[in-house]
Amino acid sequence: TVDLASLRAASAVMVMKRGVALSGTVTDANGHPIAGARVTRRGEGVGQFASTSTDLEGRFRFQNAAAGELTLVVEARGCAARMVAAPVPEAGREIPIRLQPSKTLQGRVLDESDQPVAGARVQTHWSEPYRWSAKTDVEGRFVCDSAPAEALSYEVSEAPGFKPVTV
Repeated sequence: TVDLASLRAASAVMVMKRGVALSGTVTDANGHPIAGARVTRRGEGVGQFASTSTDLEGRFRFQNAAAGELTLVVEARGCAARMVAAPVPEAGREIPIRLQPSKTLQGRVLDESDQPVAGARVQTHWSEPYRWSAKTDVEGRFVCDSAPAEALSYEVSEAPGFKPVTV
């Protein structure tokens, strides 16, 4: 802990510890690497949330992970988003992650008179680990091609003249 007086006196000293290397490869159901997949590290404490994208060989790397239990959230277009529990030892860890094809999530936003609501934002609720959003078209339709297998909460908002709703 650093006290306020030492901060004001410009004499505060903070010691940082080196992080642990955490890396891996993201592949599709057939074992082919997925370039551009988003891998988000979630954990406990300060600085435990970070994201990166996989390279052309499907590889990702976090240089500054903390040893202990972390959760990785992996998302790629056309694949089911996935959470992976990743116990990380002091020596670091290599994690292979295989994604399955996604089910397409599609729906329609209508008003009280069953008329389509164009331009509404449909997105995963802020409390969900996955991040996805889309705008409805003129018929009120939206499509998500990388939905996870489990049920999630969604929020519909930003439609002029309508209150946001969580479903």
